[in-house]
Amino acid sequence: MRLASPILLFLIGAVLVPSTTLAEEAMLSLETTQVRLFYSGSGTFSNDILDPRLVLRNVIGGEGDAAEPATSALVDVTVRSLSREAYADGSRKDSTGVVEINVVAGDAERVILHERRTIGMFNSAGLSHIGFWLSNIGCEKLTITVRIAKTMRTLSSAVPFRCAE
Repeated sequence: MRLASPILLFLIGAVLVPSTTLAEEAMLSLETTQVRLFYSGSGTFSNDILDPRLVLRNVIGGEGDAAEPATSALVDVTVRSLSREAYADGSRKDSTGVVEINVVAGDAERVILHERRTIGMFNSAGLSHIGFWLSNIGCEKLTITVRIAKTMRTLSSAVPFRCAE
């Protein structure tokens, strides 16, 4: 009697085993996106710069509302689990969901970052933070779009950087 090949068994198993990722991703919500400048002089971070009242002109030289020169930033994406099982009774559980980020610069919409990251553990409030690093920024406006993979849930933010002489 001949046994089925391991490849055939794997393919059958992949079809028969339901995907927990799809079910879990349906239970995820994008809460916020924050962007914090990284100050190169002190190694500290600014407050969230997605405030339309801020002046983000010449941040590479520490001008406008930048406290110090900055050419890098941290994008902090907050995801909420809508499933109480993910964080009930303080038992923090890993997520298998994925967050995608796409950052384009300038009017030509040049892609400067496109990454996918697995969502980590949820805290007791059902939140998980995913960090993305932006380098060589500060003179061109940025459009940041984050999405939970395999869903239509997206958040978009604009960062109106500009430089002047």
